[in-house]
Amino acid sequence: MGWLVLAAALMIGMTACSTEKNMTEEPTTSTGVQVTVSAGLDDGDGVSTRADVTEAVVEGKTQRTLKFTAGDRLYIWRYKNGYLNGILTMDGEPTADGLGATFSGTLKAYDGDNNEITDYDYTSLGSDPLTGSTAILIPSGATAECFDEADHTGIFTEQYSMAADVNTLMKTALYVAGDYNGSGYTLTKRNPILNCNLGGLTAGTTYSVTLGCATDQSEYENGGINIFSYTPTVIADGDGNVRFAISRVNNILGHNLYWVLRLHAGMFNYDYIIGQKQFEAKVYNVTRATPNATDTGDAYLGQVIGDDGKNYDYADLPSGVTAVAMICYVGDTHVLALALTDEGQMDWSTAITTCAAHTPAVPCGTWKLASQDEWNQMISGAGGYAALRDGFSSVGGTNMQSAVYWSSTEGPVNTIAYRYKFSSGDWDLGVKTQDIINARACLAF
Repeated sequence: MGWLVLAAALMIGMTACSTEKNMTEEPTTSTGVQVTVSAGLDDGDGVSTRADVTEAVVEGKTQRTLKFTAGDRLYIWRYKNGYLNGILTMDGEPTADGLGATFSGTLKAYDGDNNEITDYDYTSLGSDPLTGSTAILIPSGATAECFDEADHTGIFTEQYSMAADVNTLMKTALYVAGDYNGSGYTLTKRNPILNCNLGGLTAGTTYSVTLGCATDQSEYENGGINIFSYTPTVIADGDGNVRFAISRVNNILGHNLYWVLRLHAGMFNYDYIIGQKQFEAKVYNVTRATPNATDTGDAYLGQVIGDDGKNYDYADLPSGVTAVAMICYVGDTHVLALALTDEGQMDWSTAITTCAAHTPAVPCGTWKLASQDEWNQMISGAGGYAALRDGFSSVGGTNMQSAVYWSSTEGPVNTIAYRYKFSSGDWDLGVKTQDIINARACLAF
């Protein structure tokens, strides 16, 4: 979606509401410093802010012009011998065109423990208390989940913004900020919005939502994804769809990263791979008819993974879908499956690379040589080593041999690695370069 820009050319006049004496003499008990700021928004080219939303179609694209509304506030933050900040309220109504407003309030100082510094020397701020400060616009509809007004020890930002649709998010939670330039704030810093319309989910099920990133696709596939901690929830409607708009305040959003939107319910994750791109401050639409995750419901032991990345009972495998692995462990946060046939006999290093290169590639899954812990999880999940070893023929695969199989876990010295004996159910150590033994690829989600 295109955006009409809202450059914040701030016609700011700052006046002190306290007396000159209070501004120049060190107070015995600090009461804060009063400021008044007149802010203007220019409906120009390049930036968007939030408040009232007016839509128009320009050259075939929907654009949104956003203006001040009554009840908007400004959060001011500055560091000077302590954390100096405050929330300024709007004086009266915005200007008739919605592009200007005046805000007033008190800035106070806080220490690193979030306690007010009652003997703060406000004369240390000089003649202009706003020098070196940052302003963040708080729209009138902002919710407590998006803003922490009690935290004075860092720049005040929304941690994770989410709403039912793009317009609601832009009115209530979209991050916009600007640095003081000596005469005003230019509110140009903002973050992109992901407008999500996702299908193929279980009707009525509650899903947690996280937005994650990695430096490249291989890092994501190897589990190196950085998932942001706050997890709002959505509920799938009667058709198995969820719709929402989401934005995360973090400078990392401006980098060229590999982005994943993750839904989680029960024992499984649904990953929507957004791609590797430079995010800009506009709306990105994420729409999928079905999740590219390994599930049509919860995953169960003994089910097979199809080459489409979904799990099925073997008897219900759809026409055109080929089974590639059998689920051997289901945990709270991950699933492990084993390939239906061995890779052959090889040394440890070859086993590592061969299992990682197993084909076909499966959406959201990573082929690998299982670690010692992962083998133990699968053996326990199957009800014992013999049950795991002999369970593949029932799903069209080849049972494992009553022999020794490599794990990826190295031993006490780097020349040896752990291996499992499926003849007796014991672990021992093998020499990486000399022992030529069995390997079977593991598919991890």
